Amino acid sequence: MLDMKADPGLVGETAIGALVVAAHQLQLRMDDELRELGLSARGFVALCTIRANPGLSRAALARELGIAPQAVGAMATRLIEAGLVNSSPLDPGKPTYYRPTPLGLDRLDRARECVAGLERRVTAGLSGTTLERIVRDMIQLRDGLG
Repeated sequence: MLDMKADPGLVGETAIGALVVAAHQLQLRMDDELRELGLSARGFVALCTIRANPGLSRAALARELGIAPQAVGAMATRLIEAGLVNSSPLDPGKPTYYRPTPLGLDRLDRARECVAGLERRVTAGLSGTTLERIVRDMIQLRDGLG
């Protein structure tokens, strides 16, 4: 696990520092939870996005995920090789479109259960009111960055 306390000058006691460390630790935990399903945290988010928008192009998926189209291509290749996503025929000069497969939909449902369990464990010590406030504040932060 990343030990940001080793160099407090790197992060300090800032909101950004706390968010960066929490996001990193959460991604590691999600990767661990999803590994047995053949997914990573990023692959899970990509599959969720493709499920919500079947027929999404590579460029649109890259925009939705906030990553480079080349990174989407590599991620999509892993999802295709795992049988979780289909793509349109790769004709030179034409866009690539992605759709979840039946296996991908099943795996995504199972992954959502894993992620929901992780969320319950991570937030177990928080009251409902505190959790609602955190979610509201995080959405506001996300929207402010976008």
